[in-house]
Amino acid sequence: MSERWPALLPDAEAILDHYRVKENATLRVGGGTSLTFFVDHRLSFDLDLFVGDPAPRAGHLHRLMASGLPRSLTSDVQYPGNFVKLVWDDIGEIDLLAAAPLTPHPGIPVRVQGVDLCLEHPEEVVTKKLVYRATSPAAVKGRDIYDIHACLGAGLVRPSNLAGVVGAERFDAVLEALEYDTDRIMEEVRELSQRRFAPSPDDLRRSMLELASASPAMDFVEYGAPLNFEHLEARIGLRIEAGTDARRCP
Repeated sequence: MSERWPALLPDAEAILDHYRVKENATLRVGGGTSLTFFVDHRLSFDLDLFVGDPAPRAGHLHRLMASGLPRSLTSDVQYPGNFVKLVWDDIGEIDLLAAAPLTPHPGIPVRVQGVDLCLEHPEEVVTKKLVYRATSPAAVKGRDIYDIHACLGAGLVRPSNLAGVVGAERFDAVLEALEYDTDRIMEEVRELSQRRFAPSPDDLRRSMLELASASPAMDFVEYGAPLNFEHLEARIGLRIEAGTDARRCP
């Protein structure tokens, strides 16, 4: 099994161009797909495109769809909440999510198969996973804990930066899920496709405790995350260029 998201690139390009022209703004690629450009830890199948809206509002995305985005691109359009889900049968999904940036990190530009993408910084991805998803122990996903563990191990996040943005209750929710819902969390981790690491519950717990116990930085430290995408080029034959036009990736 391999990543499906490259098959979505032509349709994603139409969405990105629409947003640049009609909204004068940039969508960032986030979630697990963004992380695969920095760490070779698992496969990712769908595309998460983040709208840098000051507040998560589903209405903004509904208007975006109604303003001329070609619905013929997709076999199904869903509005589950503060995002629009575009579903291509037997290929994958593109989610347009309204979520304001939580860190001052700029986007990281890359060009994939001739399509300009703006990647979220791994620290932004991890912060969103904690702030927007770890709202309760039951809401915590094993995939997210695994992603955070991999990013911390690769030196892609600074605990002091996260401590200044993520509330203690989010770390508490993750630690409680690891303590009392271990079987579910570990089963979700084991189900990840082609994962590169096999962390134990104690490994995951240590990573989360390291983040939870960090002292907040006096000032947020911006730093560049080194791209590491040779595995993508080798595995699925993608042509990837780094350091492309930064003006398209604020």
